[in-house]
Amino acid sequence: MKEITEAHPDRATVRRIGRSRLGEPLWSLTVHGGPRQVLVVGAVHPNEAIGGLTALHLARTLVDEDSLREDLDRTWHIIPCIDPDGTRLNEPSFDGPLTMDSYGRSFYRPAVDEQVEWTFPFAYKEAFFDRVLPETVALMRIIDETKPLLLCSLHNGEYGGVFYYLSRGSDTLNARLAELPGLLTEAEAEVPAQTIPIRKLVGVQFGAIFATTADLTG
Repeated sequence: MKEITEAHPDRATVRRIGRSRLGEPLWSLTVHGGPRQVLVVGAVHPNEAIGGLTALHLARTLVDEDSLREDLDRTWHIIPCIDPDGTRLNEPSFDGPLTMDSYGRSFYRPAVDEQVEWTFPFAYKEAFFDRVLPETVALMRIIDETKPLLLCSLHNGEYGGVFYYLSRGSDTLNARLAELPGLLTEAEAEVPAQTIPIRKLVGVQFGAIFATTADLTG
């Protein structure tokens, strides 16, 4: 992130939005644009480093391509790694070999009640939860501050395939999302694109890309 902001100080800034449970700083990179806000969050599951890499690629694309940034007319808030503590525990597999065996031997994902997306506070009938993680507090704070038109949480699958969870969709949006895998690979879909409740599933094989936690947090 530092490289992006140093190369494009007029377009992008970075700021700390909180600290993790072990004291790691949590960073958000902002690519400045129009009045409507978009929030992108990577490494929500710390074993899924490709989400953070995708977030950084998006940031670089936005600052490099003036016409794209101007056409979209959005301000982008990009958090490449919301769980650096958990991501560090997956680092042994990042250097390779890029195999399922290496990935599995270094696999770490927190229990559900220790995951950022699953620890927002709520009260419903007899159910109550307020043991909010510091990382979740940071995410809540930036959501409240920016009031994003779109919030995109990036994940990845272990065995290939593409899927989307949408809070609401449309035939046009579903069709565009179904087209995306074909633009990124020449592999044939294993299953046809299909819409099922709250999910779009498109079976296309993708390779895995790994990085170090430092790549995602600084």
